[in-house]
Amino acid sequence: MLRLPTILSLLLIITQVLPAQIKPLDGSTLNYTTIGFKVPEEPRSLDYTFEIASGSFNNPDSFCRHIIKTIHSKSNKIIERVPSFCCQYTWRIVYSFKQSDKTISSLFHFATASVPEVDTTLVRLKITTAAEAYKDAYVFLDDNKTLYDMNGEPVWFLPKLEGHQVTPRNMKISRQGTITFVSDPPYEINYDGEILWKPPAAATVSGDNSEHFHHQFTRLSNGHYMILGEDSAIYNCDPSYREVPKSQSQKNKSNSQKTQFGNLIEYDESGKVVWYWKSSDYFTKTHPRYLKPPADGTALDVHENSFHFDDKKQFIYISFKNISRILKIKYPEGTVVNDYGGINKEGTTENNYSLFCGQHSIKQTHDGNLMLFNNNYCHPGSLPSVEILEEPTTGKDTLKLLWEYACPSIYQSPYGFPAGGNVIELSDRSIFVSTAAPDSKVFIVNRNKEIIWSAMPQRWNDAEKKWNPIPEYRASIIQNKEALERLIWHEDANELQAGREINSNAGEGSKEGTTGSQ
Repeated sequence: MLRLPTILSLLLIITQVLPAQIKPLDGSTLNYTTIGFKVPEEPRSLDYTFEIASGSFNNPDSFCRHIIKTIHSKSNKIIERVPSFCCQYTWRIVYSFKQSDKTISSLFHFATASVPEVDTTLVRLKITTAAEAYKDAYVFLDDNKTLYDMNGEPVWFLPKLEGHQVTPRNMKISRQGTITFVSDPPYEINYDGEILWKPPAAATVSGDNSEHFHHQFTRLSNGHYMILGEDSAIYNCDPSYREVPKSQSQKNKSNSQKTQFGNLIEYDESGKVVWYWKSSDYFTKTHPRYLKPPADGTALDVHENSFHFDDKKQFIYISFKNISRILKIKYPEGTVVNDYGGINKEGTTENNYSLFCGQHSIKQTHDGNLMLFNNNYCHPGSLPSVEILEEPTTGKDTLKLLWEYACPSIYQSPYGFPAGGNVIELSDRSIFVSTAAPDSKVFIVNRNKEIIWSAMPQRWNDAEKKWNPIPEYRASIIQNKEALERLIWHEDANELQAGREINSNAGEGSKEGTTGSQ
């Protein structure tokens, strides 16, 4: 028999803290089917029973006839998947106490939204090799705007942001349990698609009315944000180079010595620029004669397309696709300590492409070697590859190839694999790879060069009655359930940290503040 004090205490919990502590909120519409369910904590409860029904019900008897999941938990929050997008669901919580006492909550409702990208009759991630490891992992695909499990089932999609649908680039989970990606502007969002951060609209580095962000946006371990942007000036690359305004250079095609450079910008959480580096400051002063533009007089874009920040040793690596170069930069000094890759011979546009060409996705392995996706498009008919490279120990040495894997493709293109591609080393030293167009295959390969999972993103062509590959730019991976939990419960972690900070400061009184150097 239910005791009156227990009833009153549970009613108080349910009614007074409902908005903050019950998820999903009653009447909410979700952009995911893998859901974090949360109810107020009751220390005396021996069991939390989450009941989920398919459909929208206000009558408990009708609800009980359509229950599809009953989950018993010792915790007041669980993560559970519902079957489908574009559906309605009803749920409730049953608190169980000693002596068979129970309290049943009222009914809560939510719906799962849908977009064409999660309609598996239109868009799919076709599994070609079932997962032997990382069965609990999840994969982000940029052009699909979707997160998939390792069976190819969509579990999350990117909702509209600020009223419009965006196409993300470099979409990935951050170390802080958020999602970041490049768009216009770049965004940091939470699992619900709520905007947590974006850079200020005012441009302070490019010299233009916008920073023209592109390719990569990463949240650093210190909480700051680092983004690639364009330099608004186009430089005349001869030993006595001069800056040419973009508007003038676009009109004056007769000047055949123009090169487009870019910037790497670091923002703090408030949106203040705390550091930046301009590629023009290096290239135009060290190799001006080697940066030869196309013969038609259009601007050559050195094309920064990825970076990696080694925050332990304080180095930044930046990849320049169009000139097949990688620079190693000392942070925060901004000095270039190594210059890897093809360097034009004086007076020519000939490069040394012995190691990589048109590369993407510069990274470091856990043991400190460099890793990249070699698009290899300078060699028609060749496949792209994953490369692990050892850095030189002296200034006279060069990069040493330690490991290479030629990426298989069922689509042969005379133009090679000119754009996209990504590599991520996993916890067991296997490598997650997304290849470039035309097939954009995603797979995991171990160091014995064995494929342990693979899939292909495809879109149904109704006119041709067949599935065609989707040319993804990049993909990324959430390696395990723990990482997904950090994403789903990101707000809880922030609330807990805020509480810790309040408690740690309680009773200390007023103190002089200090600020760090920038």
